Amino acid sequence: MKRLALLALLVPACKPRFEELTLSLASGPPAGARADADEIELPVGLAALVEADLRSASRVDYERGEDPLELRSDDEQILIVEPTERAWEFVLIAVAVGETCVQVIVDGDSETCIPARVVAQE
Repeated sequence: MKRLALLALLVPACKPRFEELTLSLASGPPAGARADADEIELPVGLAALVEADLRSASRVDYERGEDPLELRSDDEQILIVEPTERAWEFVLIAVAVGETCVQVIVDGDSETCIPARVVAQE
């Protein structure tokens, strides 16, 4: 019985624990586009491809394609976030000028929010 209790305590330690997300624009981003873990900025009417990566605070790393990652805009009237066929890759679509937040959801848990701003084209 004691072994079973010990095993139950160890199982949660075998999972990654969210520490941070890195976000980068794929090659050839539109002029004026910026995306990182601190802020997303995109001119209205444009779209940009971003690649995400997860860092774990535990000894167990996240695995692309194994550990689910979702990015979700709080206001799709301003910014739409669509996943691509590749794990942890997303298309950002700037719909209207304004500010919103992009939720970072890892394995079903909302971990953080990235401020996002859609600006007028210059």
